[in-house]
Amino acid sequence: MRNENTAEFVFTNYYRLPRKTTMENLDGYVGSGYGAIVKYGDKVIVTDVSYRGEFIAAIYKFDRKAESMGSSYVESDITFLKASEKTFEDGGHAIEWALQNCK
Repeated sequence: MRNENTAEFVFTNYYRLPRKTTMENLDGYVGSGYGAIVKYGDKVIVTDVSYRGEFIAAIYKFDRKAESMGSSYVESDITFLKASEKTFEDGGHAIEWALQNCK
């Protein structure tokens, strides 16, 4: 597992995630059949399967307070916080890790 950081992307567990994005734009990175993008308070949980068949988990944070986002939170800016250092057997376990690490 390697963790490389560039100005625009974060590479974790053979998977590339944008450093700054929106929930709407993340939809282009996450597979609709395997992954998930979940709003959880002021955080966004992301899980998807890598090309190696392993699931990743990542956490983003909204750049603005939830009450100021209104119904357009899917278009609000989010910033990468962290990703798991390990991979998971399925998306459920990846989300479980993220829920435990959203504190």
